[in-house]
Amino acid sequence: ARSPCGDPRALHAGSGVSDGIGSLDSAMVAARQAVDVDDQYQPAWESLADYAAQSGAEADALRYSRRAYDLDSTSTSTTLKRARLENRVGSAELAVTLLTSIRKDEPWNYSIIFELGRSFQQLNDGARSAQLFQEADRVRILMQPVELLERAVDGTPDDFVQRIKLADAYRQQGRLREALPHYQAAIRLRPDNLDLRSNVATVYLQLGNRDEALARYRSVLDMDPVHVATLLNLAVYFLEEGDPTRATRFLRRANQLEPDHPGIDRIRSALSN
Repeated sequence: ARSPCGDPRALHAGSGVSDGIGSLDSAMVAARQAVDVDDQYQPAWESLADYAAQSGAEADALRYSRRAYDLDSTSTSTTLKRARLENRVGSAELAVTLLTSIRKDEPWNYSIIFELGRSFQQLNDGARSAQLFQEADRVRILMQPVELLERAVDGTPDDFVQRIKLADAYRQQGRLREALPHYQAAIRLRPDNLDLRSNVATVYLQLGNRDEALARYRSVLDMDPVHVATLLNLAVYFLEEGDPTRATRFLRRANQLEPDHPGIDRIRSALSN
């Protein structure tokens, strides 16, 4: 229940400031005040778990982490933090359940795989644990180029080429929601790049936001009515919509402009089927 004695967001922000200057006790006090004001304010519970873990009070950290998870279990970070504490001072069986629930959604996240290995280590399943540790190391090595791109973008956020490389890398891994903001940042850097704008519309389509995708395709054609890639993308869009008449219209326009485009025969074949 909410108490009238303060704003939990402001108190929580103050706890972050205290933590940032190394005053862990003050950070803990402010975070406690935030949950006293509103015990449904999940970010403060998560911070309490972090501060308690830093101070060595892992049993308290687990209690706070469980509360944070109960309030919002959608975050991979929240789930992983709780699983780590479950492995150390709670239930390894619960950790396995938690980690298994998020592993399928983030197969590239080697931290999840490694922690799952720790869970089975706690459960005295040495063979399964060793297998997971090996898998975590393999995925970590595969992820190193992406992590290098992440650091490059952090260091030079206005580097268009690095932005595109990182977005493309995320997209190739199926991490479309992570790719999208980098594509959008690249558009801000190169607003006249219509190929990029059309690709971003396709990402929205892949995410299931068909209305946004269609609006963005049309926006590209407003800027350039003869943009062949977008005409073909719209042909595919309407083919998926079950509207072969409109799909054919966009395909014909693309064919008139660039008859040798490699995508034309593929879309024509799909239309004939």
